[in-house]
Amino acid sequence: MKTRNALIAFWFAAGFVLSVYAMPVSEDFTTSEHRDAIGTNADWNTADGVLRLPSTRSKLFENESSAEMIPINREAGWRFSVTVPGAIIGLGRYLISSDLETYTLHLWSDSGNCLATALVSGATGWAWADIEPVQVSTSSFYRVSVIVSSGSVFGTPIPYENDYIKLTSACVSTAASGFPDISTGVIAGVPDILFRTKYNTYAEGRSKAYDSGTSRARYLSYSSIHEISSGTINYEFSFSSDTVIWFAWLTDIENYITYRYVRWRAILTSPDGVETPEISSITINSNSFPEPPAPSLPSDTFYVNYTSPTFFWNEAFDPDSSGAVYRLQVADNNAFVLPAKDISGINSLFFQVTGLSPGGWFWRLKAKDDYNDESGWSGTFSFFVDTSDPTAIANLDAMTGASNGEIKLTWTSPADPPFNIISDYEIFYASFSFLVADILSVNSTSGPSPPKSPGSLEIFTVSALQNSATYFFAVRSRDAAGNVSYLSNFAQAITNAPPSISVLFPLAGAVLTGNNDIIWQISEPNVGDAFHDISIFLSKDGGGSYA
Repeated sequence: MKTRNALIAFWFAAGFVLSVYAMPVSEDFTTSEHRDAIGTNADWNTADGVLRLPSTRSKLFENESSAEMIPINREAGWRFSVTVPGAIIGLGRYLISSDLETYTLHLWSDSGNCLATALVSGATGWAWADIEPVQVSTSSFYRVSVIVSSGSVFGTPIPYENDYIKLTSACVSTAASGFPDISTGVIAGVPDILFRTKYNTYAEGRSKAYDSGTSRARYLSYSSIHEISSGTINYEFSFSSDTVIWFAWLTDIENYITYRYVRWRAILTSPDGVETPEISSITINSNSFPEPPAPSLPSDTFYVNYTSPTFFWNEAFDPDSSGAVYRLQVADNNAFVLPAKDISGINSLFFQVTGLSPGGWFWRLKAKDDYNDESGWSGTFSFFVDTSDPTAIANLDAMTGASNGEIKLTWTSPADPPFNIISDYEIFYASFSFLVADILSVNSTSGPSPPKSPGSLEIFTVSALQNSATYFFAVRSRDAAGNVSYLSNFAQAITNAPPSISVLFPLAGAVLTGNNDIIWQISEPNVGDAFHDISIFLSKDGGGSYA
């Protein structure tokens, strides 16, 4: 008696509700995409959509065709035997061209008992019908026939045989229909049989890897739809993190937590090869663990100037769940021993933590899905809480620059406890004296970058200023956390300017002959400048040009 079963390992635990997001992988054998050719010697039959024990199939007139017909008007066919044990599983007939008739075919014992009947409709070439398998032995003869008015002529000699079937003679019925008891020598290709050898008594089918989606998965159950007339089917499963190294085969995967990739193996047996178990589908239900979420802000080694930072992260990848919740830890050590903050059940992608003291901190998080399966911890990010302003600069000095329109500034890089990381300077200046309250209305520029370590001499030149003008300056610093120092002392200086020159002799318009002295006077607005070069230009055309 045939039985059709769905073997299901149930995964329900007390009080546990199955999520609709679990990701199954399923094989229905209609394609060979996941067939592992090395590990499969079973018949993975994509036409029938089943996995079964292998057997060989044969027909009398495999690939034969004919364009010639002869009249018969009888039930005509063939007497044959088989060379190996097996079963007749189909009957067919050949037509040169299609017609609308339905033809009756019979399979007979050699003594005239009808073993099977099939109906086929007219079609060009061969038309076939499946029958309930009829077991045949090598020690008996059988006949196949069809009631027809004419049959195709094949150029096949009698006797004829292939590897599995031996044709001894043609035969026709005495009457218009019935058992074809009369042997003839005419090869009129009318009916045919589909012979199947006995099945192997043992074979295995094995799949390639299926991807559960993330690095870890919980395998909840498997199910199969199969048909067993006799024999057995055993299922086994193996897992891998990379599809190269596979772990031992397991029979029980209920609630089993392991790696990303899974494959199955089905072991089929038959006690005598007469029948085969058949599998039409295998389904593996799993839940992919979420991948660790990626921290975003505060970014690694970031500085903040407040004790209640808001943490941001990217959504955790999980192909078969939605609505992950997150757990956030903040600690003053990267081992997260006794974390200062440990918050679970966060259902957004950000969270504000309060009450952190100044100093160095570390943070990480993990995600949890609908099955309460948690990802691993994310990468660890460090950040620094710094609420202290840098020390105000007290020794700002200004002096005339080396070039026109420039003023050189100097000061000592300030301390910035507790981390001493100055990120930038702001220089404020104007051609008039100003106060702290005026800095938003005066000129400003960035100072030297990057700033030097505390106690170092900083030098910076402000250029593009007006010549011979007095300018007033003040500087403040900002640290990596954004804390801003008080304004420095004020300093002032005059910009450089070019000297002026006047000719004392000869006077304008004078005409000179022979050797003459030229006398001039220079006025230098910047005390201490040295004279480096004097150029004298003469005109021979009344001032039209000079050389």
